[in-house]
Amino acid sequence: MGTVDLTKKTVNLSKGEKINLSKSSDSGLKSIMVGLGWDPAEDGFIERQVTKEPGFIGKLFGAKPTTVTERVRAKSTGDIDCDAWLALLKDGKLISGDNIIYYGRKELITSNGRVIWHHGDNLTGEGDGDDEQITINLKGLPDSINGIIVGVTIYQGKTRRQSFGIIKNTFIRVVDESNNFEICRFDQGQIADNKDALTFIAGKLYKDKGEWQFEAVGKCTMDESIAAAANHYSYK
Repeated sequence: MGTVDLTKKTVNLSKGEKINLSKSSDSGLKSIMVGLGWDPAEDGFIERQVTKEPGFIGKLFGAKPTTVTERVRAKSTGDIDCDAWLALLKDGKLISGDNIIYYGRKELITSNGRVIWHHGDNLTGEGDGDDEQITINLKGLPDSINGIIVGVTIYQGKTRRQSFGIIKNTFIRVVDESNNFEICRFDQGQIADNKDALTFIAGKLYKDKGEWQFEAVGKCTMDESIAAAANHYSYK
């Protein structure tokens, strides 16, 4: 990677904001690195909404199920395995499972060579900087791919009683690989809208009139696996 251009300034995005990535490079944006990071929260407790069924006698008298909030201690709060993934879309839809890039399918290889590669799986979330990185050769992508969802899912989150309620300092950033310049950054901080969430849709890359854009999505879901989260974008 080259030297950072100090004449440029990183754009800090808020949830829902967009940026034209292609306009960030005078020579044409060719390859980007998407970096994602997170830290275990100090508080090892999470709150869950639990539906409780009435007992046999209660049912006889017409009692209805009730929803209560339980506060439980999360297991292994210092060892949270968050997995970054991409869903490669054509006109907003996932064509096949082969278009999901994650720790188990780290590369997309086309006639242009390796155009996407996942740099590896961080099993704990500890340490400064990016926890996981994915490189995307925008120029080498097939024309059929014009959208990319960037997500993070907690591995076995439900089983381990882990959710984004015990994760802090969540961020996504996009870096121009030609000069190591951080084009934009989206810091979510605390996941406020749904602390029980098991998946976080961090951002979306999409092509508009031949130029690549990035949207800071910041959406939480209850999907327990990468496959379940990516399935929302598949053809029904």
